[in-house]
Amino acid sequence: MNVLSLDLVNYITLNLHEKDIINLMETCKVFSQNIYIRCIYDVHKKFNDSVLERRILSKLQYINYHNCILVQNKQLLNNIMYICVELKATYLHVDFNKFHRLQKLDCSFSRSLTTVPIVPGLKELVCGNCRNLTDIPNIEGLQSLCCNNCPITSIPNIQGLQKLNCFGCKELISIPVIEGLREIYCGNCDNLENIPIIHGLQKLDCHQCTTLTIIPYIERLQELFCNGCHSLTNIANIDGLEILNCNWCRSLTDIPAIENMQALYCDDCPMITTIPNLKGLTKLYCSRNNSLTSISNIDDLQELHCNNCESLTDIPNIRGLQKLYCYYCPQLLSIPNIQGLQILNCNNCNELTEIPNIQGLKSLWCIQCNSLTTIPNIQGLESLSCSICDLLTDVPNITNLQRLDCGFCDSIVSIPNIEGLKELDCNSCHSLTDVPNIEGLEKFHCHDCPQLTSMPNVDGLQIYDYIERPILTRS
Repeated sequence: MNVLSLDLVNYITLNLHEKDIINLMETCKVFSQNIYIRCIYDVHKKFNDSVLERRILSKLQYINYHNCILVQNKQLLNNIMYICVELKATYLHVDFNKFHRLQKLDCSFSRSLTTVPIVPGLKELVCGNCRNLTDIPNIEGLQSLCCNNCPITSIPNIQGLQKLNCFGCKELISIPVIEGLREIYCGNCDNLENIPIIHGLQKLDCHQCTTLTIIPYIERLQELFCNGCHSLTNIANIDGLEILNCNWCRSLTDIPAIENMQALYCDDCPMITTIPNLKGLTKLYCSRNNSLTSISNIDDLQELHCNNCESLTDIPNIRGLQKLYCYYCPQLLSIPNIQGLQILNCNNCNELTEIPNIQGLKSLWCIQCNSLTTIPNIQGLESLSCSICDLLTDVPNITNLQRLDCGFCDSIVSIPNIEGLKELDCNSCHSLTDVPNIEGLEKFHCHDCPQLTSMPNVDGLQIYDYIERPILTRS
C-alpha cells in the first residue's frame, strides 16, 4: 500500500458489498495527521491482513461500514474505538463484546433495529432515526446518548450520562432525573409533559414541545431554548441563565427578571407587554410583539431588535447601544440621540418626523418614513438609505459618505457634491435635475429620472439601468 506514513494512520473507511469481499474502488480513505491520502483499488480481494497491512490495523481506531456485514478480523476488533454501521436484519447477531476498545457506536437509520446491543465500555451511542427502535438499554458508563426521531416511550436512568438528545421522540412523556446530565435536547417531543429538575444541567433545548406549560427552576442552567412552546405560561427566575430563547411562546405573559442574562430572544410573544430591566443583557430580540408598549433602559444592552411592534411609541436612550433595528413600528414618534450607536434601521416608521444627529453612526436606513422631511449631516456616516421618503427635499453633504440610496424621493431636485461617494442610487427621482461630477464615483443608478438631462462626467463611472445592467461606462 502506497501511503506516506503508515504509523500515523487513524481513520479508514471500508465499503463491504458481499460476505468477506471488499470492493476497495475509491473507498479507502486514510488520514495521516494533516495529510489526506486517497487509496484507489480496482480489484476484489478477501479481507485479511495482506490487504490492510498489519501496521495499519495496529493503529486503526475508526471504521465506517456502508450497507455491509461486520468483519470478524481479530486484529481489527482489538483496536476499533468507533464504529459507524447500518445494522440490517441479517447482521443483528453481531457480538459487539469482541470490540474490546469500542467507545462510540453509530447505528443510525437502522430500519430493522428494535433494541440496541449492550457494549461494555461504550461511551457514546448514536441510534437516531431507527424507526422500529422502542427500547434503549441501561448501558453502564455511557456518557452521550442520541436517539432522536425514534418511537421510544422512555429513557433509562443511566447514571453518568452527560448528554441526551431525544429530539423528535413523539411518544416520549417524561425524562428521568439523571444526576450529572449536562445537556438535554428534547425539542419536538409533542407529548413531553414536564422538564426534570436536574442540578448541574447547563443546556436545555425543549423547543416546540407543545404540551409544556412550565419551565422549573434548574440551578446552574446557562442556556434555555423553549421557542415554539405554545402552551408555556411560566419560566422560572433561573439565576445564572445566560441565553433565553422563548420566541413564539404565544401563552407567555412575563419575561423573568434574570440578572446577568446575556441574550434574550422573545419574538412573536403576543402576550408580552413590557421588557424588564435585565442587568447585564447585551442582546435583545423582541420583534413582532403587538402588545409591547415599553422597553426598559437596560444599561449594558448593545443590540436591540424591536421590529414590527405596533404599540411601541418610544425607545429609551440606552447608553452603550451599538445596533438598533426598529423598522415597521407605526406608532414610534422619535429616536433618541444614542451616542455610540453605529447602525440604525428605522424603515417604515411613518410617524417619525426627524432623525437625531448621532455622531459615530455608520449605517442609516430610513426607507419609506413618510413624515421625515430632513436628514441631519451626520459626520462619519458611511451608508445612507432614505428611498421612498416623499417629503424629503434634499440630502446633506456628508463628507466620506460611501453609499447613498435616495431612489423614489420625488421631491429631491439635486444631489450635493459628496466627497468620497462611491455608489449613488437615484432611481425614479422624478424631480431630479442635477447630479454633479463627484470625483471617485463608481456606480450611478438613474432609471426613470425624466428631468435629468445630463450624466456625471467621471472617469470609470458605470451607469446602470433599472435591471442593474450597466448601460454606459465613462472612460
